[in-house]
Amino acid sequence: MQNKTLISASIAMLITSTTHAAGYKINEQSTSGMGNAYAGRGAVVEDASIVFSNPAGLTKLSEATFSFGSAYLHGKSEYRNTQATNVLGQGVSGPANGDFDIGEVVPFGYYAAPINQDWAWGIGLYAPAAIAGNYDQDFVGRNFSQDTELTVISLQPTLAYQISPKLSLGIGINISFSEGRLSAFKDLGGICENADAINTAFAPVGLGDVHNPAFCDVQYNYEADDWAVGANLGLLWQPNGTTSIAVTYNSELDFNHQGDFEVTNTPIIGANAGNADNLLVVAPELPSIDLTTGLLAATPLTTEAATLELPVPQNLTVSVDQALNAKWSIQASLQWMDWSAFTDISIISEQDLGPVSDVTDQPNELASPGFIGYIPENWRDTLAGSIGVTHQWSDSIKIKSGIAYDPSPIPNQYRTARIPTEDRIWWTIGSNITLNQDWSLDLAYGYMWMKEADVNEFEFNANNQRFNQASLSSQHHTYVHVISFQLNYTL
Repeated sequence: MQNKTLISASIAMLITSTTHAAGYKINEQSTSGMGNAYAGRGAVVEDASIVFSNPAGLTKLSEATFSFGSAYLHGKSEYRNTQATNVLGQGVSGPANGDFDIGEVVPFGYYAAPINQDWAWGIGLYAPAAIAGNYDQDFVGRNFSQDTELTVISLQPTLAYQISPKLSLGIGINISFSEGRLSAFKDLGGICENADAINTAFAPVGLGDVHNPAFCDVQYNYEADDWAVGANLGLLWQPNGTTSIAVTYNSELDFNHQGDFEVTNTPIIGANAGNADNLLVVAPELPSIDLTTGLLAATPLTTEAATLELPVPQNLTVSVDQALNAKWSIQASLQWMDWSAFTDISIISEQDLGPVSDVTDQPNELASPGFIGYIPENWRDTLAGSIGVTHQWSDSIKIKSGIAYDPSPIPNQYRTARIPTEDRIWWTIGSNITLNQDWSLDLAYGYMWMKEADVNEFEFNANNQRFNQASLSSQHHTYVHVISFQLNYTL
């Protein structure tokens, strides 16, 4: 039974961090918007990326336009003073200081065109949410976090109507695909680290060294995907020739990811050995011995179909673009994110008698039928803001800059090593360059400062009760650079 507990606890650790950054929604859908730190997003109509920023703005594009480009995010999350214990409370070996890389390429593309004087349409392909990161294999917290990947791609057909020269409305339908992967290492409660104690315990069997080195390479891997549909609503009001006000709403995308949960090198305890001729059972709660190798028996791969629900939350943004004179304008935005919809992560079996959930859903484990893993999140709603300025440097060059404040939705007690983030500040600079009558180019650079984040992780069952001694503590400092380009072509 002890080994069942260890397997269950290890799986729960894997899912502690399916999400990441200050939330897992990203802003890199437009280079022209990035130049102002996305201040005024949706109120400023410059190119076809308005398909995403504010569907209503399509009515202000007089000609058919293509916009396409990409952003590259590069950074590091540095950790220090890191300590970890396994499920028995024993220390885990590994460097206390180090870092892991952050690297993502985020492409996007849009087309927009007028239909007549009042109607316009467009279509966009972009990523509303994404993350990628991994720690080194000797990371002391490797039992809590290793690889994390999430990509959400949305295709958005859009339609807009101009009610009057001052007021337009628009709607886009988001057809979205999400895929993700989580992995982690796990020492099953000291089986790896306590080889001498294990050999002593099994000494009466008389087989000598029975410790199996495969137990030092127990890994978990969950890959899953799903489709979801949402809506992007927009309003654009231009009360006069110098002011634009935008209100945009993105509905929640509800993904119910489906995939296989895989565990490698799990012990075959006596209770599960059956009548196999090659297994020696010492006790029901202890690992069996593989008589062909003389070592503790292990199952090379255990697989179970499982689901994981993950929302991309709804949000509401209000933006303003105000011209000061012929050369200068200022922008501002305020965005509410419904992160409180993200209450927990639950990986739940799709099988009636799954080989993994048969262990993990027991009363002394996760204590809920079918549960393979559970972690409370209890995120909170956020209100982010940005301000920007634009200067028309010359007839062909426009210069932009902006600053944004993005508070973390993660309460201190729920921060994890996969999501070691705090409140952050973005500064950006960008430009729009008219190349000729048909082509223009947007360039932007951004840098993110983040408050140092303290991580203190533990394990909980589905009743929000801590049920073992596994822990991880560390301090994280994260920084990110973003460079982005966008080409615009007017037909």
